[in-house]
Amino acid sequence: MKTLLIVYHSMTGGTEQMARAAAAGATTENGVTMRLLHASMAQANDVINADAYVFATPENLAAISGLMKDFFDRCYYPALDRINGRPYVALVCAGSDGQNAGGPANVSKNPYYPVFRTAVGHLGVAICYDRHFEGVMSTLAHEGAELVFSPAVTFGEKSQRMWPLEFQVDAARHRLFIAGSNRAGREPPWNQPYFGQSHVAGPNGVLPDRSTHGNLVIADVDLDELSRPDPSGWNLPRDVRPDIYSR
Repeated sequence: MKTLLIVYHSMTGGTEQMARAAAAGATTENGVTMRLLHASMAQANDVINADAYVFATPENLAAISGLMKDFFDRCYYPALDRINGRPYVALVCAGSDGQNAGGPANVSKNPYYPVFRTAVGHLGVAICYDRHFEGVMSTLAHEGAELVFSPAVTFGEKSQRMWPLEFQVDAARHRLFIAGSNRAGREPPWNQPYFGQSHVAGPNGVLPDRSTHGNLVIADVDLDELSRPDPSGWNLPRDVRPDIYSR
C-alpha cells in the first residue's frame, strides 16, 4: 500500500477546494492510502513516511504562502536526502482573475536570475548567500526587478553586522526595494542562533515596519518612487563608467 500525502494552506478556501478534489480523486485508486493535512499540522515524519506528494498553495505575490514556506522549512533538514526521487506535484491557486494560473511571466534574459512580471510589479529573488556577491543585485536590477526578496537562514557575528548594511547599499546603488527575511531562534540539527532582523530596504533607507506582530514585517512599498528623481541628486545609472573599471 502506497501513501499519498497532500499538504495545503488556504486563506480564501480556493486552495482547500483544490486539495480536497485531489484527495477525492486519490481515494478512487486501488492500493493508495491518502492523507490530507493542513500545512500547520504536517510534520517531517509525515513527509518521510509518504511515497508521493501533492503540495497545494495559494499564490501570494508570485510566491507560495507563508505557512507553506514554514512547512518546507520545518521539514527540510529532517527529510534531507531521505526522500530523493519520490514523485510530487504542486497545485497553485492563482489570483481570482486566473491571470497567473500558468505562472507569472519571466521578463529576464538571464537564465540564472529570472525576474517575474506580476500584478504588483517586477519581482526577483536573491537567496541567502547570493546576497553577498557583487553582481547579483545589479543583474536583477538590469533585468528589470523592482522588488527583490532575499530569504535567508543566516547566523554569526559577521552576517549580523552586514545584514542591515548590504541591502541598504544595494537598494540605493541599484534603485531597488529589497525585502530580507531571516529566521529567528534555533532549529535542529545544529541549533545555531538565527538572529532574525527581517526588514525591507529601499533607495532611501529602511522602510518603517507597520506590523504589531513580532514575527511579521509589514511595509508600504511605493514602486513609483523608482521612477522619480532621487531626492539626493544621485543619478548612478547616468554617471556609471563601466569602461574604466577593472573586470
